[in-house]
Amino acid sequence: MASDLTKAPQPCQVLDPGKATLTPPFPEDVQLVSAAPILPVLVRSNGDSNRTHSAHIRYIDPMHNPFVFVEHELSVRRLDLVASHMWIAGIPRNIRPLHRQLSLRRTIMITERIDLHLLWGRGEIHLKPIPSFLLNHASFCELVSNGTNIQSSYLTASAIDFLHSYCKLIVYESDLAIAQSHKLLPKGVDYAQWTAFARCITKAAQSNKSAPRWVFGELRLSRINFLYRFLPSMSGRYLLRGYTWDVNHYSTFLQANFRWVLTMFLFLSVVLNAFQVALATDLGRDTQGFPEVAWRFSVFCQLVIAALIVVVLFALTIAMVVNALTAWRRRHPTHI
Repeated sequence: MASDLTKAPQPCQVLDPGKATLTPPFPEDVQLVSAAPILPVLVRSNGDSNRTHSAHIRYIDPMHNPFVFVEHELSVRRLDLVASHMWIAGIPRNIRPLHRQLSLRRTIMITERIDLHLLWGRGEIHLKPIPSFLLNHASFCELVSNGTNIQSSYLTASAIDFLHSYCKLIVYESDLAIAQSHKLLPKGVDYAQWTAFARCITKAAQSNKSAPRWVFGELRLSRINFLYRFLPSMSGRYLLRGYTWDVNHYSTFLQANFRWVLTMFLFLSVVLNAFQVALATDLGRDTQGFPEVAWRFSVFCQLVIAALIVVVLFALTIAMVVNALTAWRRRHPTHI
């Protein structure tokens, strides 16, 4: 890690004018991790979604497939698929500092999936810790910016945008302390080192061509799930599971997806009770047409409740069948 922060930093750039290769957005003298990063042994692949259509669970070996691993760590293409409708789920460039997240009573949930980074809901916000290979100049060159193809350009741009999101999350020293207490950033980094690093990232981000996802900041997870379920472009492939599937029990599945049924039931109950009270009075009974309206509405409520029960049972049956078929396809162990 650079210890001498008094000397003038090297220019921060994304492209080296003298070469055709991509270069890191920060110079070596402001890198936050000086030692070569240690990569995981095995990483479970997310695939293109949380769908369980794949017959087998796949793992990535970062030592033998480093570029596949880096793509897994930095690709946000799943969110790019709904970029044109993302305004429903969030506001462009809206990322609040960590101290503000806590003041909003949000619990910081650690995730290693970049496609869940900055997604929030139910009093939680998901944040991906910064991988050490993005904080080391040599590793950034070797793993992220190693090449001139479109894929390298995309991953470099995504890495810059991801790091830039932390420039907005970590603004004050209190934010840095929060980040380090949640292991989002190495503990050995002090505020002077972070600001020098963040200054380079911010400068690089100004000329960076962002992926569609990074045009937006914090995103409401429930609305991303809604987009994945009901957008015509998704062709109903994600109707059951949505964008992310975080259900381990069928009771949790019902609570997560059918709370609106309880809301509708309560609303209908209030209206029916109001009709009942009105019909108990002479004015209600003698008003022309009112008893018939009350009767028709009560029949309508019964039909609605019956339909809701059918929908819930149908969805639960589909979930059980899908899980059973997935378990059947994965019944034989495979080599990694």
